[in-house]
Amino acid sequence: MYGDLGSGKTTISKGIAKGACVEATVTSPTFILMNQYIGKCKIYHFDIYRLSDPDELYDLGFEEYIYGDGIALVEWPEKMGDLLPQEYLKVTLEKVDNDKYKRTVRISPIGKKYDRYKEALLRYESTCP
Repeated sequence: MYGDLGSGKTTISKGIAKGACVEATVTSPTFILMNQYIGKCKIYHFDIYRLSDPDELYDLGFEEYIYGDGIALVEWPEKMGDLLPQEYLKVTLEKVDNDKYKRTVRISPIGKKYDRYKEALLRYESTCP
Protein backbone atom coordinates (compact mmCIF):
# COMPACT_ATOMS: atom_id res chain seq x y z
CA MET A 1 0.00 0.00 0.00
CA TYR A 2 1.44 3.26 -1.17
CA GLY A 3 0.54 6.61 0.36
CA ASP A 4 1.77 9.45 2.52
CA LEU A 5 1.69 9.35 6.32
CA GLY A 6 -1.93 9.47 7.44
CA SER A 7 -3.33 8.48 4.06
CA GLY A 8 -5.19 5.46 5.47
CA LYS A 9 -2.95 2.45 4.88
CA THR A 10 -3.59 1.00 8.34
CA THR A 11 -7.31 1.75 8.03
CA ILE A 12 -7.42 -0.26 4.78
CA SER A 13 -5.56 -3.05 6.57
CA LYS A 14 -8.19 -3.04 9.32
CA GLY A 15 -10.95 -3.34 6.71
CA ILE A 16 -9.25 -6.25 4.97
CA ALA A 17 -8.77 -7.99 8.31
CA LYS A 18 -12.42 -7.44 9.19
CA GLY A 19 -13.41 -8.94 5.83
CA ALA A 20 -11.29 -11.97 6.70
CA CYS A 21 -13.12 -12.31 10.07
CA VAL A 22 -10.10 -11.37 12.18
CA GLU A 23 -11.31 -10.75 15.71
CA ALA A 24 -8.08 -9.26 17.05
CA THR A 25 -7.49 -5.52 17.12
CA VAL A 26 -5.45 -4.55 14.08
CA THR A 27 -2.73 -1.99 14.78
CA SER A 28 0.14 -0.61 12.77
CA PRO A 29 3.32 -2.66 13.27
CA THR A 30 5.50 0.43 12.84
CA PHE A 31 8.05 -0.51 15.51
CA ILE A 32 8.01 -4.30 15.11
CA LEU A 33 7.70 -4.41 11.29
CA MET A 34 5.03 -7.17 11.15
CA ASN A 35 1.88 -8.34 12.90
CA GLN A 36 0.20 -11.64 12.15
CA TYR A 37 -3.56 -12.18 12.37
CA ILE A 38 -5.70 -15.26 11.95
CA GLY A 39 -9.21 -15.18 10.54
CA LYS A 40 -10.62 -17.03 7.54
CA CYS A 41 -7.03 -16.85 6.34
CA LYS A 42 -3.70 -15.68 7.70
CA ILE A 43 -2.91 -11.99 7.36
CA TYR A 44 0.63 -10.68 7.60
CA HIS A 45 0.63 -6.91 8.09
CA PHE A 46 3.97 -5.23 7.43
CA ASP A 47 4.81 -1.60 8.09
CA ILE A 48 8.34 -1.08 6.84
CA TYR A 49 8.46 2.70 7.10
CA ARG A 50 11.38 2.52 9.56
CA LEU A 51 13.30 -0.07 7.55
CA SER A 52 16.80 1.20 6.85
CA ASP A 53 17.91 -1.61 4.54
CA PRO A 54 15.68 -3.99 2.55
CA ASP A 55 17.92 -6.91 3.56
CA GLU A 56 16.52 -6.54 7.11
CA LEU A 57 13.41 -8.26 5.74
CA TYR A 58 15.39 -11.50 5.53
CA ASP A 59 15.67 -11.42 9.35
CA LEU A 60 11.86 -11.60 9.47
CA GLY A 61 11.72 -14.49 7.03
CA PHE A 62 9.61 -12.24 4.81
CA GLU A 63 9.64 -14.65 1.86
CA GLU A 64 7.60 -17.14 3.87
CA TYR A 65 4.95 -14.48 4.41
CA ILE A 66 5.03 -12.64 1.07
CA TYR A 67 4.95 -15.85 -0.97
CA GLY A 68 3.05 -17.93 1.60
CA ASP A 69 -0.53 -19.05 1.95
CA GLY A 70 -1.98 -15.90 3.51
CA ILE A 71 -2.51 -12.27 2.61
CA ALA A 72 0.54 -10.04 2.93
CA LEU A 73 -0.31 -6.37 3.45
CA VAL A 74 2.74 -4.14 3.07
CA GLU A 75 2.76 -0.49 4.02
CA TRP A 76 5.61 1.44 2.34
CA PRO A 77 6.53 -1.29 -0.21
CA GLU A 78 8.82 1.15 -2.02
CA LYS A 79 11.29 0.51 0.84
CA MET A 80 11.57 -3.14 -0.29
CA GLY A 81 13.76 -2.18 -3.24
CA ASP A 82 14.58 -5.22 -5.37
CA LEU A 83 12.78 -7.49 -2.90
CA LEU A 84 9.37 -6.22 -4.03
CA PRO A 85 7.58 -9.14 -5.72
CA GLN A 86 7.13 -8.95 -9.48
CA GLU A 87 3.39 -9.55 -9.11
CA TYR A 88 1.06 -7.95 -6.57
CA LEU A 89 -1.99 -5.76 -6.13
CA LYS A 90 -0.83 -2.17 -5.86
CA VAL A 91 -3.03 -0.04 -3.63
CA THR A 92 -2.39 3.71 -3.72
CA LEU A 93 -4.10 6.04 -1.25
CA GLU A 94 -4.23 9.80 -1.53
CA LYS A 95 -5.90 12.42 0.62
CA VAL A 96 -8.51 14.51 -1.18
CA ASP A 97 -7.99 18.26 -0.68
CA ASN A 98 -6.41 17.61 2.76
CA ASP A 99 -9.83 16.44 3.96
CA LYS A 100 -9.56 14.40 7.16
CA TYR A 101 -11.89 11.69 5.84
CA LYS A 102 -11.83 11.67 2.03
CA ARG A 103 -9.41 9.47 0.10
CA THR A 104 -8.85 8.35 -3.44
CA VAL A 105 -8.00 4.65 -3.56
CA ARG A 106 -6.48 3.17 -6.70
CA ILE A 107 -6.03 -0.59 -7.02
CA SER A 108 -3.83 -1.80 -9.86
CA PRO A 109 -2.92 -5.40 -10.65
CA ILE A 110 0.81 -5.76 -11.29
CA GLY A 111 1.70 -8.93 -13.23
CA LYS A 112 -0.39 -11.60 -14.94
CA LYS A 113 -1.27 -13.37 -11.70
CA TYR A 114 -3.42 -10.43 -10.60
CA ASP A 115 -4.87 -9.49 -13.99
CA ARG A 116 -7.74 -11.90 -13.28
CA TYR A 117 -8.86 -9.60 -10.47
CA LYS A 118 -9.04 -6.56 -12.74
CA GLU A 119 -12.64 -7.05 -13.88
CA ALA A 120 -13.85 -7.80 -10.35
CA LEU A 121 -12.10 -4.68 -9.06
CA LEU A 122 -13.62 -2.55 -11.80
CA ARG A 123 -17.09 -3.89 -11.00
CA TYR A 124 -16.58 -3.19 -7.32
CA GLU A 125 -15.21 0.30 -7.85
CA SER A 126 -18.10 1.15 -10.17
CA THR A 127 -20.61 0.40 -7.40
CA CYS A 128 -19.00 2.81 -4.95
CA PRO A 129 -20.77 6.17 -4.48
